[in-house]
Amino acid sequence: DYLITFSVNAASTTPPVRSGGSPTGTLAVGTTQTTLSLVTNEAATCRYSTTAGVAYASMTKTFGGAGTTSQSTTVTGLTNGTTYNYYVRCQDTAGNTNPDDYLITFSVAKDTTPPVRSAGSPTGTLAAGTTQTTLSLTTNEAATCRYSTTAGVAYASMTKTFTGAGGTAQSTTVTGLVNGTTYNYYVRCQDTAGNANPDDYLITFSVAAADITPPVRSAGSPTGTLAAGTTQTTLSLTTNEAATCRYSTTAGVAYASMMTTFAGAGATAQSATVTGLVNGTTYNYYVRCQDTAGNANPDDYLITFSVASAGTTTATSSFTGVESPLSENGMWATTGSWGSLSKNNGAYTTTLTSAARLASPVVGPDEFAEITFDQDPGSAAWPAVMTRIQGATNGSGYLAIAYNSEVILYQTDDNGSLNFTWLAAADATLSTAPRRLRLESQGNVHRVYFNGTLLITYTDTSNAYPAGTPGIAAAIFGGPTVHILTFSGGSL
Repeated sequence: DYLITFSVNAASTTPPVRSGGSPTGTLAVGTTQTTLSLVTNEAATCRYSTTAGVAYASMTKTFGGAGTTSQSTTVTGLTNGTTYNYYVRCQDTAGNTNPDDYLITFSVAKDTTPPVRSAGSPTGTLAAGTTQTTLSLTTNEAATCRYSTTAGVAYASMTKTFTGAGGTAQSTTVTGLVNGTTYNYYVRCQDTAGNANPDDYLITFSVAAADITPPVRSAGSPTGTLAAGTTQTTLSLTTNEAATCRYSTTAGVAYASMMTTFAGAGATAQSATVTGLVNGTTYNYYVRCQDTAGNANPDDYLITFSVASAGTTTATSSFTGVESPLSENGMWATTGSWGSLSKNNGAYTTTLTSAARLASPVVGPDEFAEITFDQDPGSAAWPAVMTRIQGATNGSGYLAIAYNSEVILYQTDDNGSLNFTWLAAADATLSTAPRRLRLESQGNVHRVYFNGTLLITYTDTSNAYPAGTPGIAAAIFGGPTVHILTFSGGSL
C-alpha cells in the first residue's frame, strides 16, 4: 500500500491573550477625551464595561479593530480630578472568550490653579462728563469673576459678579461716575474646579476734571490794509479746541448776545464771510468763542483791517544790498533833507535824525506807514514811522516810535525846530519778531499797531489836518545798531 496520512488539529480552547493596554497613569488637566487601546495575540473582537465582572456576551461597547490583533476605541466626557476604569474581555474567531477582566485604568489630573486674568479695561483717563463705563477682562479658562471697590476682599465675600460666568470674557457696567475722580476695582475669579484667585487684579481709571477753560483764539485774519476795491473778505481764526465762534462789530458784547456765528462750529478752524466793504474804511470784528463744555470767552478777540482808499498808491521797500541814499526809482527823498539810510545789512542811520521820506507821494490824507526792524532797540534807539508830514525838512505830522518796551504816539510840528507833543503810550514786547510797527491816521483818529495788534487808538480833536503835501516816513532816532528791514506806506 502507498500511505497518505495527515492530522486535523484539535479545536482551540484558549481565549485571546490581552496586553499593551493604554492609557495609563495621569493625563493632563483639561483632557476631555482619550483613546483606549490594547493588543491580542490572535485575531479577536474586544468589548469593555465600566463595571467589573461583566460577561463578554453582556458587554455592549465594542473596540474598533474587530477580527484583528489591534484594538482601540475613543472615550469622551473626561473631567479633571477623576480616575477611570475600563474592564476588557475579548473573543477569538473560534469563540473562545476571556473569563476574566483586563483592566485599563488612568486618571485626569486635578485642576489646582486659579484663573489667569488679563486685558483689564478701561485704563487711563476717560473724558470729562463720562458717567458710566464697562469693566472688562479675560481669563485663560472658563471662570466666574467678581469685584469689590475695596482691596483684599476674598472671592467668596465679593457681592458683585461680572457677566460671562462660565466663559473667558468677563464684563460689567459701572455707573455714577463723577468728573475728577479715580476709580479702583479689585477683581478675583474662580474656575469650574473651584480654584479662586487669592490676590486682587486691579482695574483702575480716572474721569477727567470738568473743562472750565474757554477756547484760546489765535491767527485772526485778515490784518493790515486790503487793496482798494475790496468789497468782501473772509474773517478767520483758530481755536485750541473744538468750539463755536461768534462776532460783533461792537466791543464788549457777551457771547450769548452775539448774533453772527462763524462757520466751523464744533471744529478748531473758524471762518465767516463779510461783505459790503468800502474803500478808506477800517473794520473791527470782536470775536468770542464757546467750547463744547459751554465755556465762553469773557473778553473780545479783535480782528481788525482796513480797505485802502481808491486811486492811491502804496510805496514799499525791502532793504537788501548796498545803496545810499535810498532811490527805489526816485520814490524816496534825497539825502540831506531827510538824512541817509543805506541798504547795507538792512537800512541804518548815519546821523541821529536820519530818515527816509516819500518824494512827492500820491497819498491821501488817510494814510499809514509801517516798518519792520531787526532787534529790540531797548533805550538806545527809536525805530519810528510818521504820517501826514507837511514839509520837505522834518515837518508837522504824527510820529509813532518803539522805545524801551513801549510804543509811543506823538504829534509833531516844525516851527523852526521840531517839537514833539506826547499823545499816548502802551506796553509792547519789542523783542518779538517780526517787530512790525505801524501807524494809521484816519480823520482825527490815529492808531498804533505792533506785530498786528492794536495798542493805541487816539482821537486828536485839537489838530485838523492842514493843507500841504501829505507824506509818510521811516526813521531811526539814536544809535546805528537797529536796522530797518522793510518800509511800506500809502493810503488807507
